[in-house]
Amino acid sequence: MKKWFLILLVVSFCSCSYDKTLLVKSAPVILVNTPTGNQHFVMGDTIRITGIVTQTFPITEVAVHMTDISNNSEFFHNHFLTNNKLVYDFSSVFAIKDNKPAAFKVEIEAVDIDGNDSSKDLIITIN
Repeated sequence: MKKWFLILLVVSFCSCSYDKTLLVKSAPVILVNTPTGNQHFVMGDTIRITGIVTQTFPITEVAVHMTDISNNSEFFHNHFLTNNKLVYDFSSVFAIKDNKPAAFKVEIEAVDIDGNDSSKDLIITIN
């Protein structure tokens, strides 16, 4: 009886399979607190770009970009090294100059230690 139990146990163990999807790593999750999408600012305002990035694997980098939509030129870039944290709060400040009204794309990018990346962008306007 013990012999059959041992054979059954070995066969059961060898026939087990694992779910390969568990090995797939997810990208960092980005939550932008400020500004909100389609938020309007006036010339002379200060734009505060704040939020949080979370990941189950260490985050290595977070970057904040602002691009003028009319000519697709990036005019603001802030890059953070995160010291491999699993949760990273980011904050950037940009003072709006007294220029012409415009629309800007704000983009936040995050990369983890395994190279998984994600980005989140929103549009803001300045009048």
